[in-house]
Amino acid sequence: MPFKNTKLDTFIPYFSPYFAFLGIKAIADLFPNGLYLGYILAYVAAAALLWIFHQKYQEMHENKITSLNLFWALIVGVIGITIWILPYHYIANFAKTDGIFGLLGSRQNTIKLHHLQKSWLSPFILFRFVGYVLIVPIFEELFIRSFLWRYIINPDIEKVAVGEYTAFAFWGTAILFALSHNEWIVAFLYAVIINLFLIIKKDIKLCMIAHGFSNTILIIYVIISENWFLW
Repeated sequence: MPFKNTKLDTFIPYFSPYFAFLGIKAIADLFPNGLYLGYILAYVAAAALLWIFHQKYQEMHENKITSLNLFWALIVGVIGITIWILPYHYIANFAKTDGIFGLLGSRQNTIKLHHLQKSWLSPFILFRFVGYVLIVPIFEELFIRSFLWRYIINPDIEKVAVGEYTAFAFWGTAILFALSHNEWIVAFLYAVIINLFLIIKKDIKLCMIAHGFSNTILIIYVIISENWFLW
């Protein structure tokens, strides 16, 4: 279905899942142990909005995913998350660079599973896993590398192909992605890798797959290493 020629009709499908998630999480973080309920509500809200607007994402209905492209998406996901994890694994003080926009020098509000009742532990981990792997990659990629990337090039995004390159769009979205994560240094490097993949493949769905696979590996690493601040 083509986009209608109105700003709101273009903006809202991309803005609402992304900022609903961030807004709910930010409010929930203000309350003791609100982090856990906040994640659940934020995932539900983002997923609901993605479903409501799913016909608006024309780029999701283009290009069939081939086995070869799927393979490369998984490889990119592995490379990206390896670069994300290694500094935290091998450099003890690396996490001191974390904080709001990466500038405050403190770690983010961290999941502490021992705060949860045993009856909530498995459901929360399952819910967090599903949200982190299936929901976050969709709304982040749609907003940052589909909408914002094209909007930087031309506010009439229908006139811009997914993955069309300009230096401003490439580096601007990489910087925004970095600033939206506490792990801002590795997030910037990760964004550069995914941006390059987008330029090469011109398919936002492949970026979502790479992103989701990266998140899957990160969850496994966090559970094994108990470096919960990375999740």
